[in-house]
Amino acid sequence: MAGAEAGADALGFIFAASPRQIEVDKAAEIIARLPENVEKVGVFVNESCEQIADTVNQAGLTAVQLHGDESLDFARAVKDKTGVKMVRAVSSDFFQQAAERAAGFGLLRRTTEVYQALLIDSAPRVAADPARPPGGTGLPFPWDENSDTFTLLNTQIRVILAGGLRPDNVVDAMDKLHPWGVDVVTGVETSPGRKDHAKLREFVRAVRQLDRL
Repeated sequence: MAGAEAGADALGFIFAASPRQIEVDKAAEIIARLPENVEKVGVFVNESCEQIADTVNQAGLTAVQLHGDESLDFARAVKDKTGVKMVRAVSSDFFQQAAERAAGFGLLRRTTEVYQALLIDSAPRVAADPARPPGGTGLPFPWDENSDTFTLLNTQIRVILAGGLRPDNVVDAMDKLHPWGVDVVTGVETSPGRKDHAKLREFVRAVRQLDRL
């Protein structure tokens, strides 16, 4: 609820194995109290289409964010089954490689038939170390080195920037990369899963101030 009260446009609910994982019934309880205009995004990693659809219906999600090895056909099946918006999370390494291969952007163009946005994070979609849960590292990738790629990517699909964002650096990141949206987790936490409400408000305020310029 703190995120909505701070003015966030979307809130994420992690259903994959994580210190931030939430039960479906708890998510449904929170979502029932959220404003209608706030996107309710479920985060999944290599879950079955049926399980994702059940979670969408039970929790009242309005979007699904995929972080695993899910194929484009799988994502299309989820979208057809649920009717919600779809977001694909990819690592910064992935889109750097795509920039080096013209075919990579052809693939990204095709994803717009299924996905409404790409979320670019500094971590791999699935951790290389099986003992480490999938997800972000809480560290930024080199923004200056990737500004041209981001500019090109933004012409193909909406891009959400993640990875190491904090209240004190989000304006700099947005100024360099001009993403469609930004995603924050670690940068506004006191510990995994526990939000610092003051930092959260400061983060949203910084984003809104830049939006008005």
